[in-house]
Amino acid sequence: MRAHVELIHEDDYIFHTGELPSGEGKILERRLSTDEEDGSSSLSLHAIGDWGRSAGIAHADTEFYVVEGTMIYGGQELGPGGYVQVPRGTAMDWVRFREGARILHWREYGDCGFDPYTNVAEASAKAAPESGEG
Repeated sequence: MRAHVELIHEDDYIFHTGELPSGEGKILERRLSTDEEDGSSSLSLHAIGDWGRSAGIAHADTEFYVVEGTMIYGGQELGPGGYVQVPRGTAMDWVRFREGARILHWREYGDCGFDPYTNVAEASAKAAPESGEG
């Protein structure tokens, strides 16, 4: 829980190039909050063109909430109200935002780091503990 919360208006924040490593396409972000100690942040993403990235492993607990437009996660199309949550260190499927989409994005307990893999099965194999360890 955050110690202090203030109401803000998103239009008070400027756009930056989206900080979503290993992605392809055009995405902008408005950074709504940042924890400088661990890299956690809350962002408003605006797809000014189609944007996407492969499956992989995020370095933070990752959440996406569709405000407007369309997000496709692992082949499932999600419209307004669609939500995806992936714990850090676990496999995350591929994701696409269609041009015009507005997405709320949270990263908790980690920064924007992302290790891309060819597909979710490969990412799952890399995220799973090695057999024989105790």
